[in-house]
Amino acid sequence: MFQYNLARRIDRLLMSTIARIQKKTAAFDSDYTSAFWLSNVFELLSIIKTSMTEHQSASKEYEQSERAMNDGMQYLESLLSDIYFGWIKDMQKRFAKLIIPGVVESEALPGFTASDSGFFNRLMGTGPRESTVKIENVLSFFNHTWRTMEFYYVDQAIMRQIMSELLCIIGVTAFNNIIMRRNFCSWKRGMQIQYNLTRIEEWCKAHSVSDTTRNLDRLLQLVKLLQLQKSTEQDIDIMFDVCDLLNPAQIKKLLSIYAVSDYENPII
Repeated sequence: MFQYNLARRIDRLLMSTIARIQKKTAAFDSDYTSAFWLSNVFELLSIIKTSMTEHQSASKEYEQSERAMNDGMQYLESLLSDIYFGWIKDMQKRFAKLIIPGVVESEALPGFTASDSGFFNRLMGTGPRESTVKIENVLSFFNHTWRTMEFYYVDQAIMRQIMSELLCIIGVTAFNNIIMRRNFCSWKRGMQIQYNLTRIEEWCKAHSVSDTTRNLDRLLQLVKLLQLQKSTEQDIDIMFDVCDLLNPAQIKKLLSIYAVSDYENPII
């Protein structure tokens, strides 16, 4: 196409294609639609880049075609970015509803049920209501997203980045809720959250995306802090050694709202 001076046709074809894809992906009403077009736009962009690399010439016809292709590449890159970030935003909005009940409140570990219903529930004489969302729902969301991307052959680098985004929102949302709510700060609750996070880490390992779990590091240290002894000065030193990603203000905040159980020594 470079040697036949098809610059105008190339430009019209790319602009028409991009406009049609934009209409299809504007609503983000389906993970399948988003994954399909994310994969295909990335593939089209790769084909154009490869074609331009393989066909180089100093002729005027080539220069005109190259200019049209460069313009098209810029539009495609912008479209790819719009699809990616639009899908991520929609996905995070849906996924965020699962994080607290599925990762923090879910009590899948037998024998470590946390009786931390909170002040309001105790005042009203009611216990905590059992949530229908479990850690399995979080893993099911992962499985659905992963299989959808695999089905449409989304590039591996994009798949890893999307999983990294989901783990990042887990790390931030769970961390902020735990450190601000007393009913989440107990030894048993720490054990349950640790178990749920271990399930997530195992899922990531099974899908060869273990490196994305670095987004959970601060959360894992916060949960570890819930499980450490807190009754001596030596314990305090251990806290700072083990939880090096947490700053002193965060450690102090957690200790100030930590719910000491009957079987634990008082906090110094």
